[in-house]
Amino acid sequence: MHIIFLGSAVSKRQINQGIRQSLSAAGSQFQLHMLKELNRCEGVELEVLSIVAMPPFPRHKALWAREHREALGDGLAVVQVPFFNVPLLKQLTQSYALFRYAKKRIRKDSVVFSYNLYFQAGCALVKLHNRYGVKAAALLADLPIDDDYRRRGLARRLRQLYNQVAERNIRKCPNLVVLNEEAVRLYAAPGARYLVMEGGVSPQEYFGDLPSGVRSSPDGRRHICYAGTLNEYGGVWAAVSAMELVTDQDIVLDIYGTGALREKIMRYVEEHSNVFFHGTLAQEEVIALEKRAWLLLNPRPVEDPIARVTFPSKIFEYMASGTPVLTTRLNGFTPEYSDKMFFASGSEPKILAAWINRIARLPERDLRRMGERAREFVLREKSWTVQVRKIHEFLLDGGEDGNLWKTIKQNIR
Repeated sequence: MHIIFLGSAVSKRQINQGIRQSLSAAGSQFQLHMLKELNRCEGVELEVLSIVAMPPFPRHKALWAREHREALGDGLAVVQVPFFNVPLLKQLTQSYALFRYAKKRIRKDSVVFSYNLYFQAGCALVKLHNRYGVKAAALLADLPIDDDYRRRGLARRLRQLYNQVAERNIRKCPNLVVLNEEAVRLYAAPGARYLVMEGGVSPQEYFGDLPSGVRSSPDGRRHICYAGTLNEYGGVWAAVSAMELVTDQDIVLDIYGTGALREKIMRYVEEHSNVFFHGTLAQEEVIALEKRAWLLLNPRPVEDPIARVTFPSKIFEYMASGTPVLTTRLNGFTPEYSDKMFFASGSEPKILAAWINRIARLPERDLRRMGERAREFVLREKSWTVQVRKIHEFLLDGGEDGNLWKTIKQNIR
């Protein structure tokens, strides 16, 4: 099977350098792991075409982004296509470049597979499918929902237009891989084939000894870790506010990441002794810190429109660390997760604080068992090897009767 991938894939080097302000670390890691594993599947010939995220001119000095080839590892390379780095023209030239580069590579056994269906990759995929009859599929890691409520005027109108185009692209795509079944019900066309695949984890990143006994730092404190984007959608401010209601003085909150709430959090930590802000760190450093933490926190609001149709990418990383996890009960958590984490009914500070106080009273052996159970489950059942094998079989089979996927007509009322 020949797969032409359209997305925003970058190398590990580019992710760690953080040279592009618009780069999504979580999305980049997702694509990199998935592509490497897909490239290892038997009978797969994979070609990767990518757009590189960068702020438009004049925020970025380059008016023109040249074609660039980058090694992704394991014998896999990506062609990062050229484009004009000017607003509006940027999106148009990126989409055209993806279409033009992909068109040259189409063969009889080709499948065009995209990461998300926003304007650039989505329009290219739909056009290739309609014009050349090539099999088309997309992985919907992100849905067309605007989480930046600060947009005004033309910027807001353009984002609305991009979202409308993305919604149209989703309806026109016949094969979808989603992180949450709710995304299918809300966005896809009746009759589309779909596979639920929440993401994955790389077991090799979590080898090594785990801390034993009570997880406290040399300062004698129990550290709660929040790692992720600092915005309202992530729930980080609810976590910060909850610390005012935590009764044990030895429990502190460590925050890693960046985002719209960064300055607000930095001002807060100057006046409070139980919340610390550490900025952004390399992925390997964050994983090491998560292994040593006492508790990991995912406080996403349950009713948030994005949370309802996605799966939190940080969860698998949290679970694989062996550290107990406290999370809100998002609808993406199917029954198999029920005994692997602590579940709060909501993201309100008083609810989070009540759970932290409750967990603080549990015996250490119970916390250790919870963390070990989650770790064993995710490394066994949710590794990238296991998860991408599902995608491979989904792309390989063109029928509707396979056992790894479903159709909307059969399952969505």
